[in-house]
Amino acid sequence: MTHDPKHATGQGEETEEWNDETAAQYVEKWGKDPTNRMTVEAAGLRPDDIVVDVGCGGGEAVRVAAERVVRGRVIGVDPTPAMIRIATEQSRDHPCAERIRFLEGPAEKLPLESGSASVVLAINSAHHWEDPDLGLQEVLRVLAPGGRFFIGDEETETGAWGHAECALADAETLRRTVERHGFEGVRTSRRVGAETVLLLLEARKPVG
Repeated sequence: MTHDPKHATGQGEETEEWNDETAAQYVEKWGKDPTNRMTVEAAGLRPDDIVVDVGCGGGEAVRVAAERVVRGRVIGVDPTPAMIRIATEQSRDHPCAERIRFLEGPAEKLPLESGSASVVLAINSAHHWEDPDLGLQEVLRVLAPGGRFFIGDEETETGAWGHAECALADAETLRRTVERHGFEGVRTSRRVGAETVLLLLEARKPVG
């Protein structure tokens, strides 16, 4: 199952740029994908965590995470203005709205201070990053020492991560790439849910 504008519009032609219409269609079709909740649950969030969701889309994972970080906050980041507008609107009346914030920006240039997050999530989004190496550098930068990083992707029919054609679709390649950027404790796992199979990568920023 791929999550891109072409599939979100249900049309045969590739959509080169996100707009209000394609963003709304994407959120309607994929916004409540079970991988959002599964990844948040796997992250074992603490009440005081500061969580960043990179490529937050319509903000479903942000809202789920906000229910768990009762003394922290959750920041959703997405490069698409239409997604930020939708996420903000859908979160406005959420019971945890005071702990939720959305910011516009790409994975390669996160609009956050260095060391400001204790957890970073990338759920069905890492395969969209234009420059995965730069994106991983940014994740490492914004994490505080000892901070945790989780990539959650839906397993494709061929067993690959995210888009089967992307550079990081293979679990071993993804693991080695994350390690090469300075993360430690990198491991991958496969979790079977009622509706989908989640492929999960866990890593952390070194303390020293």
